[in-house]
Amino acid sequence: MNKHQQSGMTTLLITSMLLIVALLFSLASYKNLFYQIKRTQNEVVARKAHWAAEGGLECGFANIMISKVANIGAVPNCEFLKLDQLNILDTMPFSIESKKNGKVISKSVKVPGSSDSGAIKSTSNLYFAGGVSAYPDPGKLSSANTWECTVLRYSKLFKVLGTLESKGLISSVPPYTDFPTSGQACATEYRSWGLLGNNNIPLGTKSDFIQDLDQDPFEDTFMTQRDKWLDVMYLDDFFRIGKNVPINKPLSDKSLPKSSFNENCGADIIKGLKNKEDLIWHYGGCHLNDADLDKISTETATSSGVILVIQNGIFSTKGNLDFKGMIYHFITNDIDYVPLESDWKLTDNYDLLKGLVDYEPDTVPDISINDVGYYQNGSFNPSGGYIMDAPNTYAVFRTSMSFKYNRDVLDTPLNKIKKIKWIQGSWHDF
Repeated sequence: MNKHQQSGMTTLLITSMLLIVALLFSLASYKNLFYQIKRTQNEVVARKAHWAAEGGLECGFANIMISKVANIGAVPNCEFLKLDQLNILDTMPFSIESKKNGKVISKSVKVPGSSDSGAIKSTSNLYFAGGVSAYPDPGKLSSANTWECTVLRYSKLFKVLGTLESKGLISSVPPYTDFPTSGQACATEYRSWGLLGNNNIPLGTKSDFIQDLDQDPFEDTFMTQRDKWLDVMYLDDFFRIGKNVPINKPLSDKSLPKSSFNENCGADIIKGLKNKEDLIWHYGGCHLNDADLDKISTETATSSGVILVIQNGIFSTKGNLDFKGMIYHFITNDIDYVPLESDWKLTDNYDLLKGLVDYEPDTVPDISINDVGYYQNGSFNPSGGYIMDAPNTYAVFRTSMSFKYNRDVLDTPLNKIKKIKWIQGSWHDF
């Protein structure tokens, strides 16, 4: 083989090797390109699933906005989205969960009165001088057929003289519509039973009597910051009563006249109820006697439910009442109002209250009549629960506290003013 033939074969060999290397690179590049195409396709499918699921959340939210009720279970009227699943979950707060092709996303929904459980919520200090026996707010589901029940959510102090207990969950007293009718119970760690208090917190109290230092029952109920209470008071749906309360909203709460005791508050409240008012805001002190309570009980019995707010004054009741709704005692701060013994002298309860908290020898030396913002003498049973929101004062219940809790009675009045909204940060907020 001559020199030129060898040179030609070498060139051919090198060229072939370069072609092979180029082919290998092409195959590798094609494989990578194929991978990128598949990845892009998968990403497109995943994003389609994501946004379909996101559309489900919006459809679920629209359903709640229209009905103003978060009905637990499958969301209706969204079948056209062809999702695998779209449910409203019984969580605190409520959440909507949407599923499409394995993609699951959820968002939490803020509905007034739905976030913090508790048949009684209190930033006031509490003294139950006749014990507590109440049906609880079931709270959220703990496990199959068991619930994280809550009777009382309190901020600072509460003390009991007598028996403290939760009556638990029974089918004849459902806490709300569509609650399971049988086999439901409070989880063991969420039911206190048969405990005795001697002007203290009874030993053995469980998680159904929970201290919550951070609770804000005003914002939780009305979805408005507590210091913006004037905006709530002057909502069109509130029936406002009290001495010298302006018809039109003042420029600020500082422009309101000083609150004062209203001797005619019972008649004023009854007038509102007769006019089918279910959101009543009373500005100033109030005492309701037996005759007032009888008429109020009659009027609320035929209503869907009432929210009664008593603001910046003492609130005193004497007698028996089944009240279809919620009692909200609200003192904004100790600059706007502090309870005084002279206020209590304007009520039928003065001697009874004075004898209870300032008796000699004094069994509750840390409570005086000037510390008390709310006093209840008699069987007063608001089925929508109590909110005692008067920090640094005491709410005193002379007789045994016993009532049946049903949060349905809050739906109609709250539906008039509630603002349903997504909870920021529960998914991806911009």
